[in-house]
Amino acid sequence: MKVEAVSNLGFRSNNFSFGEKQRVHENVPAVSSNRASDLAKVPVIVLLAMNPATLNSKIPTMPETDSPNQIVMIMPETNSAEKLSYIVSPEIQQPKQDTPPFGWASLNFYDIKKVIHGTMPLAEFDMLFATTKNAGYDYQRDVTHVFLIQKGGKVAKSKYTEPPKIEQLIYHNTGDGKEFYTIRVYETLLDNDGNETRAMRSEMRIDDKSAQELQKLLDNNSSWNNATLIPFTETNNRTRMKTIFY
Repeated sequence: MKVEAVSNLGFRSNNFSFGEKQRVHENVPAVSSNRASDLAKVPVIVLLAMNPATLNSKIPTMPETDSPNQIVMIMPETNSAEKLSYIVSPEIQQPKQDTPPFGWASLNFYDIKKVIHGTMPLAEFDMLFATTKNAGYDYQRDVTHVFLIQKGGKVAKSKYTEPPKIEQLIYHNTGDGKEFYTIRVYETLLDNDGNETRAMRSEMRIDDKSAQELQKLLDNNSSWNNATLIPFTETNNRTRMKTIFY
């Protein structure tokens, strides 16, 4: 058993009190009470021994202390930090609310394997390599979907509405030193409250680094298995597809 001492603890009127307590009334000067019950002079070990419930318990020898006002408190001995793991703050004990990934509740149905930060004209985005959660199938190394989430964009109110999905990667090999990558994206349009309005399919330009990371996945040249249906195509055309609304 490990024994620790707690200072400045006394008994008053059969109640515990810590330190001096002053009672203040209006127009009456504060008066400190120095009266103490005779019980304050009795060590806790003796009080415990007076209790019939403790007669059969093993009480360790009370260590010596330099202060007559100290009362010894018995702490259980432990051999490892794991035995004290239950001593945590109330904040840690309270269950935490799960925050949807990137604010999209529908992403709770996926395991996000990798996040790529990229840019497009006038915007930044996060490209998410994700895997469908499906009991009975091992998706640990597979990527089944690639989502595109623009920074500062709207978030769907429904937990079943998914973020914009990449449907195709296109390399525009123009041969004039101005080659670039685009992606074709299918997304659900949202109003200001996050409710669905309609959908659209569009083609947008992205930075080369992000496009090449996506191309590695599609070519099975990354640490993940490509289980998507995203095709990679090459064209010498500079024009992009027109946006289609549904």
